[in-house]
Amino acid sequence: MKSLAGQTSTATGDIGRQIGDIQAAVGSAVEAIDQIGVSIGEVDDTARMIADAVDQQGQATSEISAAAQRAAADTSAVSEQIASMSSAAADADGAAQSAAETATAVAGEMDGLEERLGALLQQARAV
Repeated sequence: MKSLAGQTSTATGDIGRQIGDIQAAVGSAVEAIDQIGVSIGEVDDTARMIADAVDQQGQATSEISAAAQRAAADTSAVSEQIASMSSAAADADGAAQSAAETATAVAGEMDGLEERLGALLQQARAV
């Protein structure tokens, strides 16, 4: 019986140590799980920051695209206005040349009239 009591005492001590080892292992596992939770939270925060940055980049790209389209439209409008002004300048040049030709013709007619009038006045004085 003494031997059985000794074996029981030894077995009880071994079981106690094993329970202590299991409790320590469970504690370590709980700490590791907590740390994994913290890491997952950090990864989640980083993923959200990246998503926000991608969204902002998309908005900036859209704004740049819209500005480029407006600039292209404005450039087209300016080109059309320049073409219109060039056409108007050509028309004005043509009108100025026509006016100059008309003025030259009128001046020639005036010279002719002046000569005829002078000749008529000489004939009238001679009579």
